[in-house]
Amino acid sequence: MPQHKTHLFVGFLSYMVAIYLILFLGPLGFERKIELLMYTLIGALFPDIDTKSKIQRILYIFFFVLLVLLAYTKQYGAATAMGIFACIPLMVHHRTLFHSLIFLIFLGVSAIVATHMYYPAYTIKMAYNMLFFLAGVFSHLWADRGFKLGF
Repeated sequence: MPQHKTHLFVGFLSYMVAIYLILFLGPLGFERKIELLMYTLIGALFPDIDTKSKIQRILYIFFFVLLVLLAYTKQYGAATAMGIFACIPLMVHHRTLFHSLIFLIFLGVSAIVATHMYYPAYTIKMAYNMLFFLAGVFSHLWADRGFKLGF
């Protein structure tokens, strides 16, 4: 089983491929490229959220900060949804739900839909973010299955 450094490296490679392909649609600023790199690297580690790992610690810190912000801004519905989502990795076995490409695509699409509902001006930006997140997720799942090139 690859360690987090391997997942980060393969995630970086998937970022390079995705950024090359996406640049055909137009130029991106340096800050946006870095943001998309972060989404890819988080995606590359995300499937291991259901096990004790660096990404689990990082994401639970993020969840905590987000819950505090949501409570502070009195967005209790979003805070409740985030709290429920944060519990899911604790209830599933490793390499089940969070290693399911279908579930993770559903998660990305849900983020785009939620953004469109609450912040429609950011829908396209979130779609790109989720595209790069899913590129990282795909790289993680591919690395877990090994580097079999077929020859």
